[in-house]
Amino acid sequence: MNAFENLCRDFDVEDLVLDLVPTIKSENQDLEIINRNFIISEKTPGGIGVVDNFIKLYSRDPRKFFSLIENMFVQNDYELVDYQLKEFLDKTNDSQNEEMKQLIYEFRNENTYNKKLINSNLIKKKLIEQNFIPFHGFTTSLFNRILRPGSSSDTDYFLTRLIKDWEEYEKTIGIEIDTKLMCFIYRNDNDLISILEEFGFELPSNNQENWRFNVLQSILWLRGRVIRNKHLDLYNPFAQYREPERLLLSHIFKEYDNRINFREDNEWYEDFKSLIEKHGEVVVSFDEIDKKCIQDFLNYLIVNPMESKYLLVYARVHSIIKVKHLYHVHCEIAENLQ
Repeated sequence: MNAFENLCRDFDVEDLVLDLVPTIKSENQDLEIINRNFIISEKTPGGIGVVDNFIKLYSRDPRKFFSLIENMFVQNDYELVDYQLKEFLDKTNDSQNEEMKQLIYEFRNENTYNKKLINSNLIKKKLIEQNFIPFHGFTTSLFNRILRPGSSSDTDYFLTRLIKDWEEYEKTIGIEIDTKLMCFIYRNDNDLISILEEFGFELPSNNQENWRFNVLQSILWLRGRVIRNKHLDLYNPFAQYREPERLLLSHIFKEYDNRINFREDNEWYEDFKSLIEKHGEVVVSFDEIDKKCIQDFLNYLIVNPMESKYLLVYARVHSIIKVKHLYHVHCEIAENLQ
């Protein structure tokens, strides 16, 4: 449904209902085939043209729709926010990153709106230099949680320690830990009690443990399964579906991906050319520091045609996705695939 919405930008998927048809099994010699069908219908009596518009857009470029479906099973924006917030904490505690630490210190200690605005723009500029993507979701979380009023280097240290302990606990027991559980564990931590005083909060006269638990929830951010599957949530007023898990399917797409790591040599371009001409689609991986290489690669695609049987056609880029410290550039020759 998310892919449906991204393809049909003019409509809201809330006007649609997705129904899953019961499993139909058929046997083909020794191979058992399971077909799953689904029906998408409009809630409005008589319809308002949402499905008709989808069919029109789908017929123009079927590959675009299937590419959107595939993108539903890679790292989403919420996971990128989590990764970049952790990276930001690591960099603020890095003794060699003095310029960023100075900008953060000046931002926290400015008292006027205009000066804070100038400092926030300088921080965003520095983030870009250090290979962060300052999109709206990330900057909102950054300034409302890590750089919130009253924060300091002590809060940075506390959050860094908590996140590292969080990951260590998950690694030890082998399961993901919910944010609420971590807040419960750390509600009586001595460092938390001291930094809450720096925030300027007035301590309640009773039930202070519950109060510290709630405040810590406002400082931390969601992680793990909750954010990983957020974009896959599905609501149907007439049926209750199981909660989805992206990791169960994401490995399937990786098995069929023709992935290649970028190298700065002329032979690599020949390898890429032969691979995309053979398979029709290739995923090229770049390190986040190789932005200039990404520009050179995109320029190469613009001016160099590929062979598609008896035609010379140009490959296109349908998505550039950042997964942790890597950029994945998805390229395809539409004429070979549809």
